[in-house]
Amino acid sequence: MDIDNVESPDDDLRYQGYKKGAARGESMWYADGEVYFACTNGGAKELGQIFRYTPSQYEGTPLELEAPSHIELFIESNDQTLLKNCDNLTIANNGALFICGDADDTCKIVGITPEGKLFEFARNAYTDSEPTGACFSLDGKTMFVNIQKNGMTLAITGPWEKLIS
Repeated sequence: MDIDNVESPDDDLRYQGYKKGAARGESMWYADGEVYFACTNGGAKELGQIFRYTPSQYEGTPLELEAPSHIELFIESNDQTLLKNCDNLTIANNGALFICGDADDTCKIVGITPEGKLFEFARNAYTDSEPTGACFSLDGKTMFVNIQKNGMTLAITGPWEKLIS
């Protein structure tokens, strides 16, 4: 869609897009040849969506297309008590996707199994501030997550393999 003023000196680019029907993109994560991205207010109930994009697969040269690219709706929230305003996301070594939610009443981290089953993973019981920037250590054993308003960083350890088994 065309946006009238992409320079956005009034910091209104997201509002321009929203008025034209776009959902607000928040986060993107690449893992195992796939790209996941969050639309924080997407979906029929505007509670958030996660999409998965798989780029084209080639065997040898770009002329030898093995599989075309495709995009799919991976998850759409229909339950604001579980997931609302999906924001930052990251993926654990076991394939579980973790999403930080930023609505005041649901400041939590929600997990999604590789099969698409949602589960509440963590909740900020300290303040009403949202968790942000979740990511894993290089060895995959520790998740780091920030608490936005309080300027805190938390380290959460596994065992991650037992979480979705």
